[in-house]
Amino acid sequence: MPPDASASTPSGVASLTAPRAAEILSRLLGRPPQAISLRVLQGRPRGACAAFFGIPGDAFDVMLLRAVQAFEAEAWPGTPRPPLLGADEEAAQAGALAQALEAGAAEEGAAPEVKRHARVLLHLRAMAPGVRAAMEAQEEALEASPRARREAWVRRGLVLLLMAAALYFYQRQQAAPPPRPARPRAAAVRALRFHPGRAPPRALPASGKDRS
Repeated sequence: MPPDASASTPSGVASLTAPRAAEILSRLLGRPPQAISLRVLQGRPRGACAAFFGIPGDAFDVMLLRAVQAFEAEAWPGTPRPPLLGADEEAAQAGALAQALEAGAAEEGAAPEVKRHARVLLHLRAMAPGVRAAMEAQEEALEASPRARREAWVRRGLVLLLMAAALYFYQRQQAAPPPRPARPRAAAVRALRFHPGRAPPRALPASGKDRS
């Protein structure tokens, strides 16, 4: 990778195209692509994004910071990985990045990592219509692909199979006769049976008539 093609330089960020950004976002898993899409590509307010995920605004700032870190790692594999930050330092960088998005530029005294993250997110915001269009085109192409059609038919077949199995067991349960109640006399007889380890019942004394 050329030295000026990393996210550490403005020229490296400017070389990122909308189709390339859409491809990178499609490879990210979990919440990072959602956070970038809501806050940067769709331009939703910070509070609305936090409410979407059901978390406070400070927690969303940290989520967006980690999202842009994941985006940069995928877009520029040669970029050095950011050092592990403590909770307070990470929260401070996340807050500085949130301020940079609001102001349109990072402060002069901000950390180099914050300036880099701000350049990437602001560049994505500038070409947001193109990125959204590229993402929609990717989704349409994926849905029209033979693999997607096969997966859709397989999912439909599994759903139908589960529905048929549930209906079969339901009808079988409804057609089964109700259980017969136990007979009290039979239960009493079973209780009087001799069991191993239990002393046999004592014989009743013979009557006077039997003795004679």
